[in-house]
Amino acid sequence: MKAALSLLVLATFAFGAQALSLKEKKQMADWNKELTGEDGHMATVKKNCGTNIPVKLDENVITPFMSADTSAAAYCDEVVSTVATLCEDATTKEELVKKIKSISCVRGTSSNFKMNGTTLVFEMAPGTANLSEKAKKYIEGAL
Repeated sequence: MKAALSLLVLATFAFGAQALSLKEKKQMADWNKELTGEDGHMATVKKNCGTNIPVKLDENVITPFMSADTSAAAYCDEVVSTVATLCEDATTKEELVKKIKSISCVRGTSSNFKMNGTTLVFEMAPGTANLSEKAKKYIEGAL
């Protein structure tokens, strides 16, 4: 019995978390489309910053945001929008495009920002307020 339990625990760690359900996969696809659509802030980032700054929405955000009936894409998009706005200033734009090459939105317990190399990592949780202000303050400080 102990051997079977040990094998089950080992298999869980070896193969990672369960795959997303169909409903979760569809929601992630919708959120990614919302984030990267030609009408959204990603197009404004390209226009204002003069380059693409890819954004990735991590699958681990699905559970807390679906449970809260909240769009993870909307939270992540606040950061994308802030980047687009910051690129309107030529001096900020010059530094920003050197230091931020991508944006990654991941699950967190509250809003938190950090740089991982040239990736701006946004740790997000449902219910966080004033994201644009927090993103602007962090990004300007990181530049």
